[in-house]
Amino acid sequence: MSDEPNKRRTRAWIWWTLFVVFVLYPLSMGPALAITEAAGPGSATTVFFFLYLPLYSLAEVPGFGPAFGWYVSLWVKR
Repeated sequence: MSDEPNKRRTRAWIWWTLFVVFVLYPLSMGPALAITEAAGPGSATTVFFFLYLPLYSLAEVPGFGPAFGWYVSLWVKR
């Protein structure tokens, strides 16, 4: 039997994982921030900051920081 279906399946998993990590995870921060802000202070805030701490660390990077601030401003009403 050929290993081609297994290789194809493995490649699909790799691509989906990369899509989730580099696209869906950063984009999910906006709605999560809006929900956390609406809920008020508490444990939800702690969980939010723990889950999205890597993105806050990336906000210090010159190319990512302005885009990060713009995206967050779309979701946060101040």
